Amino acid sequence: MTRKTIVTVLLMMVSLFNIASSFAQDPNRLMLVTNEFPPYASFKDGQFSGIAVDIITKLMSQAGYPGKIIILPWKRALQYSQNQKMMLFPYTRRPYREKSFKWIGPILNDRFVFAVRSSDKRIFSNIDDFKNLQIGVNESTPTAFRLHELAFEKLQIVTSEKFNAKKLVAGNRIDAWYAPYLILKYTIQFEKIAEKEIRIAFLDIGVDMYIAASLSVPDETIALWQKNLDEMKENGTYQLILSKSIYKPR
Repeated sequence: MTRKTIVTVLLMMVSLFNIASSFAQDPNRLMLVTNEFPPYASFKDGQFSGIAVDIITKLMSQAGYPGKIIILPWKRALQYSQNQKMMLFPYTRRPYREKSFKWIGPILNDRFVFAVRSSDKRIFSNIDDFKNLQIGVNESTPTAFRLHELAFEKLQIVTSEKFNAKKLVAGNRIDAWYAPYLILKYTIQFEKIAEKEIRIAFLDIGVDMYIAASLSVPDETIALWQKNLDEMKENGTYQLILSKSIYKPR
């Protein structure tokens, strides 16, 4: 295991212990949960950061919520959310998820895009133009779900967007990379890939990201958090948070 992997595993174990302890003391306690999705949310040197984290932290303060944010794999978080009061963020609101949660937001907007090597000069006028190409996509994500839903067959599934970046630019092992624009841009920068190496070839659907609350979270809590978010957008606090980020949606 790499040092980063060991730290991540230990963090997950601590988060699981904290959840178990919290629910044992107060089964009605509300938990705020995220995952590693930079630039939306990330954890480094014992601190959370990211656009979504900044928004949620402000909302927690306005709601007078005394708890803290924890990090969990989505699969585990989803299991807990069925029986416990949880808020998952940032969570893409898609039709197949609609009835599983109560929604607060949107807290962020992004867009799914196809990226190709800059040397690829083909013109893509619609999403079907990519169906005969080898497409890199991250597993168990809304992007992967969308391509499966559209009957894409030539998918190369990875466990991290960094593998898509490397397979596209360095290995020439995929023809296109399908991902949310902000995550794609962050990954390129983090992996030290020159932006001139790739080209955004097609802008697909825009997506809204929300706080996805367990169905057991009281409606009064949902209404309060939504009211506070709306007020943040009205008084400029929300825009100020976004302005501090270098990652702008297309």
